[in-house]
Amino acid sequence: GLVRCGECGRSMTPSSGRVYVAKNGEARRYVTYVCPASIAGACVNKTRVKEPWLREQALAAIVRRLFPRKSA
Repeated sequence: GLVRCGECGRSMTPSSGRVYVAKNGEARRYVTYVCPASIAGACVNKTRVKEPWLREQALAAIVRRLFPRKSA
């Protein structure tokens, strides 16, 4: 519930593609976050946010809140 659609305000949900095999033989799957209403046709936001990027941004925001920089 932390990530919201910029158009309708609904919580973005994870969506994944098919499993594929990388060059190194490892099985992988792309995970993105998407507005569930856009899948149903009720929202115009078709943006998909890659999960690794989103995780990095969320963690950075948490760290900034927990450890704010002191002004000099």
